[in-house]
Amino acid sequence: MRLLRAVACLLGWGACAAVPPGPVTVPEPEPFDVVVTPPLLVVAEEPPPPGRLGDTVVPQAYQLDVEVDPEATGYRGRVRIALTLERAASSLWLHAGSELTIESAVLERDDQRLSLRTLTAPPDRQLLGFGFDALGAGPATLEIVFAGTYRAEDGVFAQSENGRSYVYTDFEPTDARRGFPCFDDPRFKTPWTVSVVLDRALAVFSNTTATGEEALDGERKRVTFAATPPLPSYLVAFAAGPFETVDVEGTAVPTRIIVPAGQAASAAAARALVAPLYRV
Repeated sequence: MRLLRAVACLLGWGACAAVPPGPVTVPEPEPFDVVVTPPLLVVAEEPPPPGRLGDTVVPQAYQLDVEVDPEATGYRGRVRIALTLERAASSLWLHAGSELTIESAVLERDDQRLSLRTLTAPPDRQLLGFGFDALGAGPATLEIVFAGTYRAEDGVFAQSENGRSYVYTDFEPTDARRGFPCFDDPRFKTPWTVSVVLDRALAVFSNTTATGEEALDGERKRVTFAATPPLPSYLVAFAAGPFETVDVEGTAVPTRIIVPAGQAASAAAARALVAPLYRV
């Protein structure tokens, strides 16, 4: 019996000392805090879209600010895009041509600035991708500062007439992405608010009426235009240079013809044709 009890003690089968009969007292547990940790939002980054952009991120409105000099080789700008994440995401893709240099990018939500990492896409896809800590569905704002090079006849391009230089845009059908980062897909129609910084001696025009002009240092000015109705990216337009304008009288809406410097006389025939079309 002693031998069996010794073996039991070694193997943990029972207590080695006799326990007297009686009640067993259990100590009160010490109080502790209960910490509830919400589940982590884990979302895989989306690879570059194989064709058109997806529908996870949808643009709602743009603020496009550009600074142009028709005598230079390029321009700089900033675009702020109000977005809606339709579902949880940890990445987004939009368009940007190889002509553009991305200087900075920030994603904001609820006054918080999220750090971004650049995602890689094939160079011929004209895509720009950013990864970030996963966000749930809801609104956000993407701000991108960029620089661009003038092209010859599309995107944002510069041309000369009688020794004077002008900046124009032509974004149809898919060249808005060459001018600035954007969701360059016609199914995305949003309001656009455009402002242009340029020399005070030059004129500038856009899709809508100018609503303000601010004098800046260095003989520059900033001209801001009214927000457009919802437009696809390829219909956004601006032009800057030493333009002249020719008013068209007798129309139901204010109408004018814009021509390069010294070409006002050549607009006479166009004015005669346009006036009957816009009369009450």
